[in-house]
Amino acid sequence: MLKSMSPVERVLRTLRFEEVDRPPIYDSLRNNAVIEHYSGKKLTPENGREITLKAISRTLDATKSFMRFPQTPRSEDRNGFIIRVNEWTEWIEKTPFETMEELRNWVKAQISQYEGWGNELEATLARHVADFMDKKQRLGDTVLFWAFADLGFTSAYDACGLDRFSYLAVDEPALLSEWLEIRCDKNIQLVKHLSCPELSPVAFIGEDIAYKGGLLFSPFWLRKEFFPRLKRLVDAYHEKGVKVIYHSDGKLWEVMTDLMECGIDGLNPIEVIAGMEIKRLRTEYPGLVLIGGIDASQLLPFGTPEEIKKATREAIRDGGHGYFVASTSELHKNIPLENIIAMWETVWNYRAWI
Repeated sequence: MLKSMSPVERVLRTLRFEEVDRPPIYDSLRNNAVIEHYSGKKLTPENGREITLKAISRTLDATKSFMRFPQTPRSEDRNGFIIRVNEWTEWIEKTPFETMEELRNWVKAQISQYEGWGNELEATLARHVADFMDKKQRLGDTVLFWAFADLGFTSAYDACGLDRFSYLAVDEPALLSEWLEIRCDKNIQLVKHLSCPELSPVAFIGEDIAYKGGLLFSPFWLRKEFFPRLKRLVDAYHEKGVKVIYHSDGKLWEVMTDLMECGIDGLNPIEVIAGMEIKRLRTEYPGLVLIGGIDASQLLPFGTPEEIKKATREAIRDGGHGYFVASTSELHKNIPLENIIAMWETVWNYRAWI
């Protein structure tokens, strides 16, 4: 029997497809009851960062550096965007543009303001690294994945609204492509200037290109405007010796070969309700690190602890070496405490049932 491992050792061995004492647990923790249970304190917006990180350090082997903490509900102006902030989430209530002409002018202004690497990006990187270091210190042995540089793709269509983004893609393809290029380059510059990549073995790139029914964009368009940029960002991380976990919700089978050709090392969150089966992924892509697969839309909120234990055991068996147990999105506040404990205790007691 293998000796008990630290989270760091467990994560590193799993990334190398080596045997571990038990599968590592990865997730995003946004569940009030779990945080209070494992921190021993009442959760408030004032202490949210402190006790959320404490609960993570006591439960998860790995998580990503981009986190949300509970906030006081409010609306605020961010560079002309009115953002509605709720306890665990936020969304755009109003944009600084209403017509397509106003959107085009706004995009042109964004392009004209970009100057490449300089004081602004240097300061941005310094803030990200300082935030990462603070979280890493508070998390102890929990492995923190870099999550500060994506392609700026999902945030672009979120800012525009998917409908207006689509109109831009049809009516102003060159303008949209130029804007996506500078958003990508900003993040590649951040990675290239990262002076301490050894602080994490893994980077997390989150860009949603699909939903439960299929792709949000055509494969042809993604192959022109998305995958070449994803490959450049993955290559930039690999040059730093950092593996890349790619995240997208939804049904990805149609472009899995494209994702593999971009050089990704792992996939998250494996949305089983969209037909992303762990067993099929492991069979067709045996060298891919898999993170997720425990349904957070139906099973975790509404299932019984016994159903969750069964699904967790099946996921571990199907995933084999190179698998992290995790939800298919996040451990949100609508999941009962006992269901999350059922999932985690199944992993913690792994040697008793294998």
